[in-house]
Amino acid sequence: QQAIRTRKLKLLSNVNQQRNFIAMRRVCRKTELLVTDILNERKLGVFNIGSTSSKTLLNMAVIIQERCKRVLGFEPEIQYNNKLKDPIITPLIYKTMRLHKKDTDFDENSDLKEIDQLIEYCKSIYLDKKSNNE
Repeated sequence: QQAIRTRKLKLLSNVNQQRNFIAMRRVCRKTELLVTDILNERKLGVFNIGSTSSKTLLNMAVIIQERCKRVLGFEPEIQYNNKLKDPIITPLIYKTMRLHKKDTDFDENSDLKEIDQLIEYCKSIYLDKKSNNE
């Protein structure tokens, strides 16, 4: 929303901090696998739902910037406070192997497609309605 409305991506946290981003399509798929296992009375225990790798906030902002360029024809400016760019960050180790063994539909291109679809949706909400009101 921010990238569409203001043409800026303002990062308020340390840009080198890692997070585990996951596409909603994958969250739904993992939930479906869990329900199927529960219905089949398999005991799973505790596990994490996440993507196969973590990205820094800056990495994710660059991906969004590139997808905006592809979908909308402009690159939102990435803004952050240099004081929040601490290079010494403990890597995020987020293990999701138990579910990945059951789910073989990993496709990074479909994750990018989902980002593109979200950008298109935000465009329809924030840009198309704005131009209709003018």
